[in-house]
Amino acid sequence: MSADEPYIVREEDGDADDAAAWVAPEPASDVITDAIVAESELERDEVEPLEEHVDFETLRAVLTGDRQSPVTFSIGGWSVTVDRDGAVEITDE
Repeated sequence: MSADEPYIVREEDGDADDAAAWVAPEPASDVITDAIVAESELERDEVEPLEEHVDFETLRAVLTGDRQSPVTFSIGGWSVTVDRDGAVEITDE
């Protein structure tokens, strides 16, 4: 994880109305790596470092709303799209 790495609030499947739920931002690399692992047969240590595939400034601009369009990049044979809300979509290339 880089010191300049942006953070994402992970989407949870739990009850959105639960006021007691604790939400904390996580490093983008953790959220994106977990999404890739969930969609593929890869293990965490097989996913290449995020900073080798996407510019962190561009990713941060999307997450802060400074850039309106989502960012899409390829990593390990997967297409990754991150939108303004921090939603991560993984599709096979």
